[in-house]
Amino acid sequence: MALTGKYRDILINEIEYVLSKMGESDSLEEKLYYFTAVHGTINRILNLNFDEDLVFVYTILNETHNYISQRLAENRKGNVAICLTPEHISSLENLLREFKDKLIKKGDIDNTMKKFVLLSYSTTGNGYYLLQKGLLKI
Repeated sequence: MALTGKYRDILINEIEYVLSKMGESDSLEEKLYYFTAVHGTINRILNLNFDEDLVFVYTILNETHNYISQRLAENRKGNVAICLTPEHISSLENLLREFKDKLIKKGDIDNTMKKFVLLSYSTTGNGYYLLQKGLLKI
């Protein structure tokens, strides 16, 4: 990712704050609320330091939020055949931490983004089924 030092630092600092707030909360809704700050920050950085890889990351993190939020809304309506588990949320936090570490080390983020996609998929009907069978790991 061709993110310059200044913007990389802004993103890393934002992720650290988000992880801190997510760690303080027991509420799934609140954790998701803080998570939105990451793709929100990326969206603002895109206007100042456009990078195709950053568009890739923004899209994946935004969709991850959307998938989890949609599943949470369905669970609230009583549709509980596919449930969000504590594993989903711990995975979200762990992947965000992994992403931050890769930003710090200027490492390849593709595998981490793939894991976010798998986490998102695990909130769908087929994804949850595969998670239950042990074929999908988050």
